[in-house]
Amino acid sequence: MENTGGISIITENTAMRMIDWHTHILPSMDDGSKNVEESADMLKRSFDAGVMSVVLTPHFYPHREHPESFLKRRSRSMQKLNTHLKEIENETVAPTSLPALIPGAEVYFFHELAAMEEGWIKELCIGKSKYLMIELPLAPWSDEIYRTIEVLMFDRKIIPVIAHIDRYFHLTKDISRLKELVREGMLIQMNVEALSSFFSRRKAFKWLDAGLVHILASDCHDLSKRMPNMDRIYELLKARIDDSTIKELTTLDPMQ
Repeated sequence: MENTGGISIITENTAMRMIDWHTHILPSMDDGSKNVEESADMLKRSFDAGVMSVVLTPHFYPHREHPESFLKRRSRSMQKLNTHLKEIENETVAPTSLPALIPGAEVYFFHELAAMEEGWIKELCIGKSKYLMIELPLAPWSDEIYRTIEVLMFDRKIIPVIAHIDRYFHLTKDISRLKELVREGMLIQMNVEALSSFFSRRKAFKWLDAGLVHILASDCHDLSKRMPNMDRIYELLKARIDDSTIKELTTLDPMQ
């Protein structure tokens, strides 16, 4: 890996065109970026790390907000960010390269999720895809959770993406039902930091080795404590996982 100004750059022979599926870069949406300036800096750091596209996944809490309100807020936030990025481009002599932006959401699980109106589910999915990122409760997963996911998959034809599986390692003693959903097409996302944390690293590699992780993403929120960190993936995995597998974990395109 090359190093430029303290930022590790993934070179051509690793995974140069990564897609970060889980980010809180949209300004003033949740506990992520606070303003357009911070968002622009996060995008710049992501691009310098080899990220060509970022999925914008602000938190959607259905018990706090109607999907229509959330989607309007998301649209306004994206407009503000795009306006700011255009201003930066106009003020800069040299061309400014930043990742492409893909709208999405991190939808907190609720029991009526599978019964949600078709239009709302479609708008909460990533881009124009069938991928829906779902944040599960930090509690043992009930039969109702599994049934809801099954209805989403088989009746609504949605592809669930379980966000930051590393947060649930201590809750997943019996993963037989989870494995069955994965075999049927459900995807699992893991945060990059799980690969280096003392408390999660061992379990993270166990899940990777078992083929139960499909996407590595940053879940970035800011530029200090939870920053864009996709550039660490090769460094953390190179001794254990081959380049082609690393590429699969970092370049799955939700738009295809």
